[in-house]
Amino acid sequence: MDSCLKIALVGYGRFGKKYFKEIKKLKKFNLVAVFVKSKIVKKSFIRFSVDKISKYNLDGAIIATPSHTHFLIAKEFLKRRIPIIIEKPATLNFKSINFLNKLSIQNKTSAVINYSDLFNLNFLNLLKNKKRIGKINFAEAYFGKLLKIYNDKNYLPYFDWLSHPLAILEKFFNINTNPNIMKNIIYKKNNKYFQILNIDFYRKKKILFKIFFSNSQKIKKRQLFVYGDKGIIAYDGYAENNNYILKSNKKVFYNKKISTLKYLLLFFHQIILKKKYYSNLKKGMIIHKLLEKISKKL
Repeated sequence: MDSCLKIALVGYGRFGKKYFKEIKKLKKFNLVAVFVKSKIVKKSFIRFSVDKISKYNLDGAIIATPSHTHFLIAKEFLKRRIPIIIEKPATLNFKSINFLNKLSIQNKTSAVINYSDLFNLNFLNLLKNKKRIGKINFAEAYFGKLLKIYNDKNYLPYFDWLSHPLAILEKFFNINTNPNIMKNIIYKKNNKYFQILNIDFYRKKKILFKIFFSNSQKIKKRQLFVYGDKGIIAYDGYAENNNYILKSNKKVFYNKKISTLKYLLLFFHQIILKKKYYSNLKKGMIIHKLLEKISKKL
């Protein structure tokens, strides 16, 4: 297989543009098609349809369309045994992501949900050293930033965002827990929805972790603090110089400068090139189950 892989990008919105730029910079891929749903912003772009997928002999595809379209598009690529990156949330319900997981396994076709913090080298290095803090007792996550993009009451900000902290918390805990909504404020301004949400997650009456989320705050946050009996892990996805393990009053920093999108694309390139099967759809299923529990309580 040629090391410059032929891929397609589906979607050219907020995230599609980021993928487009990073792909062009990396020079590991030959971007043979950019599929869009309706508006053709460049002459070289192609209106998406299922019958065009097989035309390009693709090695892989990236799905960066609105969340409600992910399932139908991902299904068509996996059917054709084309590995995919798919933006989170991968689907809008458990049934759909379960279907994709089975299809991925059946066709031995890789499917990578972009839980971006899991492709952050600083987080990965902290994770490798988690034994240094001893037995883990508790964690708290602070996520969110000012985002004026949510205009659908049936797709509130929490559903788009909570998969981020849940994906990294799952690396430290069994996240099959009971969520308790401590605060849930939803308001509408200029036809956009904003949410402030605080949740405690319990098992056997013990709080394992907390999540604080808001898309109305001006200061953006992407922080995780994990407390062990010997130290603390501090992760900051927005600050490259603020990732450390605190033990015996000494901080050991784990700070590297590499974009998570670049790392993700390099990872995707390697699993296709080496013909390795990889899927984190099962992780997505665990997260979806918990999101559905949260949804019922909101």
